[in-house]
Amino acid sequence: IQVIETAHGDVRSALQAAAACDVVVCVLAPTKKTEMDTDEPETYSSEADDVLTALKSQGLPTIVGVAGGGAPDSYRLDIARRFFKDEFGDAVPWCDGAQNAPQAVRAAPCRLPRWRQTRSRIHVKN
Repeated sequence: IQVIETAHGDVRSALQAAAACDVVVCVLAPTKKTEMDTDEPETYSSEADDVLTALKSQGLPTIVGVAGGGAPDSYRLDIARRFFKDEFGDAVPWCDGAQNAPQAVRAAPCRLPRWRQTRSRIHVKN
């Protein structure tokens, strides 16, 4: 197994890494806002949203979700369950904590985006 890690918010690196990977591991680490905040909880940043939007537009191989972060378990797992279902659908496997990620990756069904079936890579240019 080879791991390609990209910098937070780096759309170009994320697209290039996803084009070369068989599995994309999406790590979600929600934080609990204070009781004074009435907005929705912060699940991911606007930079992460840009990366996620670009990846979904390009087409993704197999996705595995990992719920991390320091929020209380029930809160964190509820946010993760809703996030992975809303963003990727019911069929996306996800796990609690990085220690469970290898097992989730092994159990994930293999899926290639349509563009990778006809050519091996999308090239990203300026």
